[in-house]
Amino acid sequence: MEAILPAMRLLWVDLTADVCHNKFLDTLPQSLIVQRLKSVSQIASAINERPPHLVCFDFDCPNLQGLEALKSIKLKHPSVPILMLTEQHSEELVLWALRTRVWDYFVKPVNRREFCGRLHTLSRFTDVACSQRDILGRDIHMPQQTVPIQIESLNLSNGLSSTSAAIAHINENYGEKILLGEMARLCRMGPYQFSRAFKRDHGLTFREFLIRYRISKALGHFKQPDVSIIEVVFAVGFNDPSHFSRTFRQYVGMTPSAYRAAISRGHAARDTVDTGVSA
Repeated sequence: MEAILPAMRLLWVDLTADVCHNKFLDTLPQSLIVQRLKSVSQIASAINERPPHLVCFDFDCPNLQGLEALKSIKLKHPSVPILMLTEQHSEELVLWALRTRVWDYFVKPVNRREFCGRLHTLSRFTDVACSQRDILGRDIHMPQQTVPIQIESLNLSNGLSSTSAAIAHINENYGEKILLGEMARLCRMGPYQFSRAFKRDHGLTFREFLIRYRISKALGHFKQPDVSIIEVVFAVGFNDPSHFSRTFRQYVGMTPSAYRAAISRGHAARDTVDTGVSA
């Protein structure tokens, strides 16, 4: 017999591609007071107006904007539990969610009974008073977990956009010289129009996307023990080994040689890498 849930306010951030009504919400107990949002820009005001007992982020394929919004909410309101539902799944994404202190992580299709069971457990710990204290300004100091490096790779095939031609070119030619002006012409835009469209489509500037994408590719090359660091540098489109080393450390948290040593010792690279890249 399913446990009876007390009345709880659930803020449901629906970031799925389907703009229609979310049928899964119809299956949840009527005791839940659900407020559904379709934009991350609405989250802050919704929480301020009516503090929820918990927040649920519902994804098809997680993108940078959505994951950054989740992280921001956890930092600003640490006592509010966050649930995460996703169709696109990876071990790196799970690790990121755990380190960002997501309360629970579900891979779709979600079992309704299991989901309600987790809500019942949460109902014994949630406290609106704690949420209200957070909203009044309580802060939390946690390590800044950046988005897993695979997120942009997951999004490369996430449908067509005005900048799809540029993404396809990067995917095929990331080891070559790639200029913003050339990508703009490829997408039949001016440089300024292209820059705005790219940021809108991918949540990053073109330059930041390209750097992070190249670093993510370097990680894959480093798993091949017979490939030298210098070979990796030029294979992913960097011309200066020193610049590559500094950039790699900035995004991954260690030098290329330290990363390779960790791999050779048999350590799981993803335990460190997800603090670094998202393009």
